[in-house]
Amino acid sequence: MYRKQCSLALLGGAISVLPLFLPLGARLTAYVKAEQQKVQIQLDAHMVEESESLKRLRIKERETTSTALAQSGVMPISQRLRITNYLDNNRDPRPDTTLYQEGETVTVYDAAGRCIGEIADSVWKWKRTPAYGDICQGVEAIKGVSTRRKE
Repeated sequence: MYRKQCSLALLGGAISVLPLFLPLGARLTAYVKAEQQKVQIQLDAHMVEESESLKRLRIKERETTSTALAQSGVMPISQRLRITNYLDNNRDPRPDTTLYQEGETVTVYDAAGRCIGEIADSVWKWKRTPAYGDICQGVEAIKGVSTRRKE
């Protein structure tokens, strides 16, 4: 008997409450984006913390190694690099610079013992490049590689 009136009342109530639920979709997407950003920030902070701890560990290992070398009296000297299969010409030898640290400067020689460039701060500077043309001025040649075998 009052079924029609009840259903119309419920329909009217639903229509009046509907504006509260319509922006819910937009709010949910904003919430999901905010949560993703929060997780990304936490992940970035963790990565930075992990890389810093790795750097600290490497520094500590280098310190231990250098202390042990200093106590033994043997210190490695890496101020020179000789490329034995290269003679100075117009072909860039492009030596591997990953072995050298920031702040290290290494003079590079060819098989004949002539200066061909320098590795400074892990950057190869070839004397035939116009920007580094004077890099080998004043650098003394070293003894060349002997091609004869000693018997």
